[in-house]
Amino acid sequence: VLAFTTDRARAGGGVYTLGFTTEAQVARVARAAAFRGLTRVAVLAPQDAHGQAAARAWDGAARRHGIATVARGVLAGDADLAARNLAATPADAVFLPAGGTEAVGAARALRGAGFAGALLGTGLWDDPAVLGAAALEGGLYAAPDPAGRSAFEARYAALYGAPPPRLATLAYDAVALAAALARTAEPKADPFAAARLTDPSGFAGLDGLFRFGPDGVAERGLAILEIRSGRAFVAEPGPAAF
Repeated sequence: VLAFTTDRARAGGGVYTLGFTTEAQVARVARAAAFRGLTRVAVLAPQDAHGQAAARAWDGAARRHGIATVARGVLAGDADLAARNLAATPADAVFLPAGGTEAVGAARALRGAGFAGALLGTGLWDDPAVLGAAALEGGLYAAPDPAGRSAFEARYAALYGAPPPRLATLAYDAVALAAALARTAEPKADPFAAARLTDPSGFAGLDGLFRFGPDGVAERGLAILEIRSGRAFVAEPGPAAF
């Protein structure tokens, strides 16, 4: 079963998850931060499940990349107060794993409190409402390279008169993977054997490279995107191979 979920607990026992895990996104943006010399980072996370999972993932990723977490805040009501507290710390950047109006409001509060450092996020920022916010200009986040799916989105829009839902590329990749495995299997062999699904070389999809680990969770070759003038530009491309 190929599942369209980011919930790692669903993987295993013949279930393979295609979603973009929080842990992978956080690890990728932490690596990008370290590469840019952003070694003192504050965390401002929502109190919801995604925010707290991202904050926990940040701890491990930061340690691996030599980043000190210099302060923590929780987005729960008064964003201005949390922003003022973090702006007073010696942080080079703030990791903000929020989306939509919550991300925009927190970024505005941080800038209003005088924080001039970098802002780091997750794929929740891959949203026109976030990309268009002046307070998030220059922000960096981990997500698939949009070039891989742009042609598909154009064809879909031309055919149906509307952009595809975000899950459409996952569905396309799932069907394409199943078809490729069935087409290339040896006669009488199981085309969907675990050894084939967990090929370490992985597979090329509309959302970039991916491969399944023995636990059934997809590892994704994510890019780093930078927000500039209301759009997302590729600051670091995803890997060409695993």
